[in-house]
Amino acid sequence: MKDVKRTARDCQAIQKVSRICRALPGARETTLDGPKGHPVTNWRVKARIFAELDERDVSKHLSLLVPVPPAAWKALGHAKPKRIVLPASRLLRNWLGLVLDGDPNWELIEVMITQAHALEAAEKRA
Repeated sequence: MKDVKRTARDCQAIQKVSRICRALPGARETTLDGPKGHPVTNWRVKARIFAELDERDVSKHLSLLVPVPPAAWKALGHAKPKRIVLPASRLLRNWLGLVLDGDPNWELIEVMITQAHALEAAEKRA
């Protein structure tokens, strides 16, 4: 794996996200080799990803990708808030990125992580 250049602030944000995610029922953290050779960390419930760290690939920011209901995805896409990015990839439809750079809104991030966890925990596989 290639080294990902992280600032001390990046590391603090990642640790905080990890604590929030791992505190949820049935959640587990995994780190795998990503397509560009650097580690990809995600958090799962029932083998489904409910949060994934994006190290500036999708949004050019350190961000956390989370799934959202389709209506929320459309509404946020039209609103275009500064701290939320919509991934361009069609593979990530109904996912959005919560920007962790700078001064993130930790209350919003915790709510979004909790909702993503609930969404994926409740989702039935076909």
